[in-house]
Amino acid sequence: MNRKGLRNDLGIGRVAWLLVLAVTLARIVYLIFLCPYELAADEAQYWDWSRPQHLDLSYYSKGPGIAWLIAGSTRLFGDAEWAVRLPAALSTGVAMLAVAALAGRIGGRRAAFAAALAFCCIPAYHATAILMTIDAPYIACWVLAALAAWSLRERATTARWLALAACLGVGFLFKYTILLLVPGLLIWVWLERDRPRASAGTMIRAALALLLFALIISPVIIWNTRHGWPTIAHLLGHLGAPGGDLPATSAPRAYDPRWTLEFIGTQIGLIGPMLVVMALSLIRASKNRTNDPTGWHAARFALATSLPVLLFYLGVSFTTDVEGNWPIAGYTTLLIPVALALANAAGAMRGLFRAMWHWSLGYGSVAFIALFMLQWLDRVPYLEGAIPYHRISGHRAYAQRIAAAAREADAFVVADQYTRAALLAYYLPGQPAVRSATSYLGGRRSSYDFFTDTSLRGPSLIGRPAVLVGATPERWRRAFRFDSIEERVPPEPKRPPVYLGTNFGGPNSP
Repeated sequence: MNRKGLRNDLGIGRVAWLLVLAVTLARIVYLIFLCPYELAADEAQYWDWSRPQHLDLSYYSKGPGIAWLIAGSTRLFGDAEWAVRLPAALSTGVAMLAVAALAGRIGGRRAAFAAALAFCCIPAYHATAILMTIDAPYIACWVLAALAAWSLRERATTARWLALAACLGVGFLFKYTILLLVPGLLIWVWLERDRPRASAGTMIRAALALLLFALIISPVIIWNTRHGWPTIAHLLGHLGAPGGDLPATSAPRAYDPRWTLEFIGTQIGLIGPMLVVMALSLIRASKNRTNDPTGWHAARFALATSLPVLLFYLGVSFTTDVEGNWPIAGYTTLLIPVALALANAAGAMRGLFRAMWHWSLGYGSVAFIALFMLQWLDRVPYLEGAIPYHRISGHRAYAQRIAAAAREADAFVVADQYTRAALLAYYLPGQPAVRSATSYLGGRRSSYDFFTDTSLRGPSLIGRPAVLVGATPERWRRAFRFDSIEERVPPEPKRPPVYLGTNFGGPNSP
């Protein structure tokens, strides 16, 4: 199939293709030649997972998708920051293209372009494109699964059933909550009661799809079976539920209304005025459901596929604090009614809808530019400190000071948090194995407790000096045996002190 045939099959016009390619290429050029940002802690952690000695079937807190993706990029291009982040830009480009394809299938080429443009109006998706976390590939899989599900409505072939299973399975390898798309699809099928009933052939195709899904996610199952299902404990710990991996001394926290208010506030900040545009487009589809049944079907599809994940995390906010980026995949399908409304501009671009759409364009453009210049915004009066620029800067210089202390004493390095351990593993000269003492100091376990070369119970460490990053001497003495602990690098703004412990004797607990 030639490129024109592919565009026609996906329902994407040339202008939408050019927009996706231009935005994606701009991000790649920026990452390679212009980006001044050092890795954030999560990026460094996933990079550490991707190293040959750590590459595995799955990991304590996540599936293996993120590590495998980074491994593929860094094996080809090396360990530079841009190589770690390249899959994020490409994955976001795929997500943007899939949103355009879904809108194009429903509303034609104008809707495809509108969907791609609306995608660019959401600040959260700009961030996922330049920071290599699980979000970008997970969102891409989410939208591709939605596209496969809609294509099943048009024609339920075996290939489309398998495509849906593959998208869900690969998405599961990045983030388990892609399973929340499944109840949404089931709700949508129930709403579409006028569709033909399932036949024997449909049941066979569904069974084959389920088999493929199980095969794709099997690495996670195998790894957890071998290690006693620690991922379940980690997920329960996130929810503050019984059986979680929180320390036994952690008492259940009473509900804090700030959790829910902060969750709602971060959604407003990450999505922006597009939230209002989404709501108005759904209202428009409901009012016009008689005259525009296709638009109403699309609106119901958007609601059914987005609400489960959005409501799930809203519910979680009543039990614990929720990171604002966790539910952002759910907003992708809500862009479809927006695109259909914009494609029918004569009936939609008026009043509040028109004003909020223009605000969305401006908000998204400002966010796109601002993400490229955080180092300058951090110096603006009243913004200094509000922007967490320290999370993506200063790590290399800090690591050099730690490296000097380690060389002087011929010591191994231990950090009080797994996030610091990951950053030091990347930025220390030679990228050595760095240990994390989080679980020994009273925190939750991490993947560093499962890697052989980062174990703190190895006999080869006994008697050696250790550079201790973070915490306090008292906490280190409660967790490990040392002859003495003295400060070597004083604390800096946003950076903890560094100590030297002599004659490491292993953990105090058995």
